[in-house]
Amino acid sequence: MTAIGAPPGSRPGARAATLAAFRVVMSSLLVLHGGAGLVGALSGTAGPAWPWLGASVVAVAAGVLVLLGLRTRTAALVAAASMAYSHLAVSFPADVPVPDGAELTPVFGWTFLLLALFGPGALALDPVLRRRGRP
Repeated sequence: MTAIGAPPGSRPGARAATLAAFRVVMSSLLVLHGGAGLVGALSGTAGPAWPWLGASVVAVAAGVLVLLGLRTRTAALVAAASMAYSHLAVSFPADVPVPDGAELTPVFGWTFLLLALFGPGALALDPVLRRRGRP
């Protein structure tokens, strides 16, 4: 069976490995991004605690789940929605189109939307748990 969007003659194993590498790198960056927000929110330097703390907790939790390949599609969709909200509600209303550092939120949003659509790739815990009979 050929993967959706895969060119004829492509190797599915290489596609799965590339997707897994992309998933690990981007989710690691999201965990670092959320961790920095947690430190800023808890120290009071990031701004009001509610939006920063909540968004940071979501980023860290979703990032760890995606990193492990555990409930990848759901966690990636939550991360994408969180980044969309963050960009539209916090960054976008500023006077300039992309305030300093605000380009990360749409990059993370589109990245995790892609992972929600395409799945985790290789080396994920979801298939292992499915084989053991856990949903």
